[in-house]
Amino acid sequence: MTPPARRRRLPRWVWVTILGWLVLLSLLIGPALRQEPLLDLRLMTDGLDIPVALAGDPSDPGRLFVVERPGRLMLVEDGVIRPEPMLDLTDVVESEALEQGLLGIVLDPGFAQNGRLFLYLTDRMSRMVLLEYHMAPDGVVVDPASRREILAIPDPDPFHNGGQLAFGPDGYLYIGIGDGGLLPNGWRDGRDPGTLLGKILRIDVNGPPDPGLAYAVPPDNPYVGVAGARAEVWVIGLRNPWRFAFDPPSGELWIADVGQLKWEEVDVVPWADAAGSNFGWNALEGNVCFEATTCDRTGLVAPRAVYSHKGGNCAVIGGFVYRGPGGRLNGQYLMGDYCSGRIWTIGAGETAMVLQAETGLQLTSFGMGADGTAYVTAQGGQLLRVNPIP
Repeated sequence: MTPPARRRRLPRWVWVTILGWLVLLSLLIGPALRQEPLLDLRLMTDGLDIPVALAGDPSDPGRLFVVERPGRLMLVEDGVIRPEPMLDLTDVVESEALEQGLLGIVLDPGFAQNGRLFLYLTDRMSRMVLLEYHMAPDGVVVDPASRREILAIPDPDPFHNGGQLAFGPDGYLYIGIGDGGLLPNGWRDGRDPGTLLGKILRIDVNGPPDPGLAYAVPPDNPYVGVAGARAEVWVIGLRNPWRFAFDPPSGELWIADVGQLKWEEVDVVPWADAAGSNFGWNALEGNVCFEATTCDRTGLVAPRAVYSHKGGNCAVIGGFVYRGPGGRLNGQYLMGDYCSGRIWTIGAGETAMVLQAETGLQLTSFGMGADGTAYVTAQGGQLLRVNPIP
């Protein structure tokens, strides 16, 4: 009887070469695609004009209020775009540069009763502006006469304008502000609490306003009473937070901060301990000292995850921790990249980004419907629904 042939082992140098190529590939395209993906995507419509944000109507899970960067708020019902805008602000919005425009929306927690919503935009007077509106009685359009200007910040540069709006677990309104772009002689420093740029702000839009303001400053904000600091400031050291989200079940705040030259980052801190956190820009870009060989990291919050611009990546698009209906996606943080169109997840307590999809789209934002359904928007006018895989 002939003995079985001995399996020939590959030389060690072959295994080293294979391993080297796998490492190189991971650096170029990011983490490997999960063999059992957690999600797939369904195109709802591709007829929008540069959608960049959305909010779900609590009275009807099928209704989405979608922000178009040129300055229109559109109503999408079960994937069908209502022809007429809910609100048209194209005459006041400045959207010529890529990071300008109508950029953010949030509905009041009592929206079902009061019809109140807030919008964030860059206007033609070179300002970053927070506006309050109310729905018209028909519940289909926004009443333009209800407009109230809450906050206006001089916009020194067309870029890094932020735009995320969210009500926190405490009922206060949180506003993501970019660092305002370049100074004439260098990069702006988001660690300076004396400016509103490069921050997340925290204001009270429900209580009696403070003198000279259209809002009140919560008395427990970390810079209240600090000489030379702006009392509205809640966290510092950000370049362009696009986007941030609270996850009440875990008690965490997730911030996707767009990088400058090489690195994108996702920051995670407990919401209850977040006040006064310093995320390091412009001393750090990701985990790396920015334009310096060494830097002082004392008191800086390190990112939960970072990824490089290699392989076509360029700008992180933040999402939120999915808590919607069904699937193993529950508890996973959703995020993507504008240039590469990749979508990743990060698991609870984990640091590894797991690649879920190669969309080939220029992703602009993630959003949540009233029933917890997750959506993705893209530069080409696409609105896609995220379907969890059981």
